[in-house]
Amino acid sequence: MNVSLIHSIAHIEFNAMNIYLDTAVRFLKQIPEEMSVDLIDVAHDEANHFDSLNQRLKQLGSEYGSLEVHSGLLDNAIQTERNPLYRIGVTSLVNEGRGLDSGPRLLQKLLGVKDRQSHDIIKKILHEEVRHVNIGVKWFTYLCKEQNLDPNSEFQKLIAFLGIKVMPPFNLAARDNAGIPREWYSHSLS
Repeated sequence: MNVSLIHSIAHIEFNAMNIYLDTAVRFLKQIPEEMSVDLIDVAHDEANHFDSLNQRLKQLGSEYGSLEVHSGLLDNAIQTERNPLYRIGVTSLVNEGRGLDSGPRLLQKLLGVKDRQSHDIIKKILHEEVRHVNIGVKWFTYLCKEQNLDPNSEFQKLIAFLGIKVMPPFNLAARDNAGIPREWYSHSLS
């Protein structure tokens, strides 16, 4: 069970690294240099996360690439390949936001199967993901303001465009810590 779970998370981190790098380079002439620097910094974190998880997989007798994976994150990246606002929104706010939400359940599951090493790796990753989401909020809001757009409305348009449902349970403490305004997903809270 742990190999499959750790492999899935490693795949998410691997794709996140690539998508953040692609975003920084693809939109280089459309976004501020500081945003590119932030995205490369996040990609570096994601690479470290992937490396930690792949090392753990090796300790468990496996490695990344040994199991089938999904293409959901890449599909969303392809759908947003022409729009930096939507790209940062789906990558940092939707995908990383979901990571924040699933974190507590994942940590409990790992403790339940007495896998302290994987638990500690995931706990560190989750701590860093809060900063990643915060960077996403910062740049999503910035890009909206640059275009005279309302961030909440644009976030709603983004999830409608991609056909994404932002569903509970939410890790409200982590989302609040990351700075995601609750109004962006409050329709899902009721």
